[in-house]
Amino acid sequence: MERVAIAVPPGLEAALPRLLLATRAPHVEVHLAGPFDIPSALDPVYSFTESGAMLTATRRPRPEAPQAQILRRILDSGHAKLANTWREALIAVAATHDVTLTKNEARALIREAAPWAGDLTPLDAPLHRLTALPSAIAATLHSLPDDGNSGVSNPYGGNSGP
Repeated sequence: MERVAIAVPPGLEAALPRLLLATRAPHVEVHLAGPFDIPSALDPVYSFTESGAMLTATRRPRPEAPQAQILRRILDSGHAKLANTWREALIAVAATHDVTLTKNEARALIREAAPWAGDLTPLDAPLHRLTALPSAIAATLHSLPDDGNSGVSNPYGGNSGP
C-alpha cells in the first residue's frame, strides 16, 4: 500500500509510535483527537507535518551512515526481534568495512550495549528503549573487533589490535 490512514481515538495517542512502526506504507495520514508530541525515536523513519489534529508521516530515504543503517533496519522490522535484526545488520555493516564478525560476537556486543534488547520487538519496546537505541548501536560499532586477516583496523574506533 502506498498510503494508509489511521484514526487514533482519544486517549490512545501513546500507541502512535507502535502504529507507525507497524505499517510499511510510505505515507501515513494520522487523525488524532488533538495535538500530540511526536516522539523523536521515530525521526529516523519518518518526517512529519502537522495540521491541527492531522499528522502526515512520510518515510525517509534509507540512510547511508552505518549507525543510521542499523537503526533504520531495526525500526523497519517492527515485528522482528530487535536483537536478531540488530545482529544481522551489524554483521552486514562490519562486512562492508572488511571486518569479520560472527553471529556470536555480534550477540555479545549487543548484550553488552543493550542487555534489555533480547526478546523485544520494536513494537514491544517501551519508548525510552527506542530512544536509547542510537547510542547503544554506536557502542556496538565502536566495539567491533579488528579483522586480523584483513589488516584493516576498525573504522568505528574499536580495538586497534596487537
